[in-house]
Amino acid sequence: MFSIRFKEKNLRYILCFLGVSLQYVVALVVQAMIGRRGMRVHYELAEFLVAAWQLTRSGERLPTSHGILDRALAKSLDEMPPRLAEALTFVETPVGRLCVDVPDILRAAQESYLTSEPNPTYKTSEVKVSTGEAKELLRDLGVGVAEARKFGEALSAAMETEILEVANL
Repeated sequence: MFSIRFKEKNLRYILCFLGVSLQYVVALVVQAMIGRRGMRVHYELAEFLVAAWQLTRSGERLPTSHGILDRALAKSLDEMPPRLAEALTFVETPVGRLCVDVPDILRAAQESYLTSEPNPTYKTSEVKVSTGEAKELLRDLGVGVAEARKFGEALSAAMETEILEVANL
């Protein structure tokens, strides 16, 4: 028992010295345990999100700042295919409900060239897929176009509400 505490205490000192929190290390370990399955889901969520947005708001940029996308996803979760909805994790924060997966989803979308490069100064991302490509993405995911449009409409409505709320702050 003493050796375990001693090792944990030493680990904390080392991590503190390196400027890394123990929580961050635990998060990395959990991500490693999830493995590729966790990463693949972020790419699938990125494909679904971009395809649904393209089908309902073709030519419009996807809002990504101020937690707008996070809260809109939370509001439209019931319209998302269950296997994708279950992969999202939401937390309550002082600035409202946020999705811990959104940064990874946006990164996956950019790495797959589905959207423009995320940048902290940008408030939106440009969707870079056509309607035909969006339908192909959905086919590969095993999601129907009608189901994606239904989600896209719910997400779009939730985004409009969130944008108005942020503007009124």
